[in-house]
This record gives sequence, C-alpha cells and structure tokens, in this order.
Amino acid sequence: MRTIYLIHGLMGTARHHFGPQLQEWETADNVIPLDLPGHGVRADEAPLPYFQGALAWATEQIKRHGRGHIVGLSLGASVAIHLAIEHPDLCESIVLTGYAPAIPAAMVPLGW
Repeated sequence: MRTIYLIHGLMGTARHHFGPQLQEWETADNVIPLDLPGHGVRADEAPLPYFQGALAWATEQIKRHGRGHIVGLSLGASVAIHLAIEHPDLCESIVLTGYAPAIPAAMVPLGW
C-alpha cells in the first residue's frame, strides 16, 4: 500500500482540490490529505512568514506518518518541491501541478 500526501493550493483544501483523486485512490492506498495552516479543517491561524511555517508543518506531518508520494497543487506544489529538496528521505516521488517557480514581488510583503 502506497502512502500519498495531497497538498492543496492557496485558499483551498485538500479534499476540495483533490476530490476525484481521493475517491479513486482511497480504496487502494493510504491517502493523507494535508490542509495547510489557516486552511480547511485547521482551526489554527496562519503563521508569518507563511511559507516557511507551512513547509515546517507539512514536513512534521510527513515525518509523523512516514515517507510517501507527495502531490502538490499550486502553493502545495511549492511546498512539495521545497520538502523534496530539503528532505529527500521523506519523498518517494513528487507530482507538481500549477507550479510557479518564483514568488511574485507583490507577495513579498505578505511574508513570502
């Protein structure tokens, strides 16, 4: 059984952004949808600077549940690629979709 982590995009949730994949994969795989800080079922506030806090949180979740395949959409893709670079031992593989390799200058004041 594979472990697959799903990391959503900005202002979304893992269940919303990956609904069809969850339906298909949950029957055969250990699928773990991760709602980043300040999103979805999470009651906590989003940390500042946001990206570093989200990356640290996702890393801790994967350390807790174990190595796996990481699927990231948009913001989740950025988290996935940084996680793979910093912790390759946690990543069986990564799938990136909607990935923008640079943070726009207009977002820098938001703590990115």
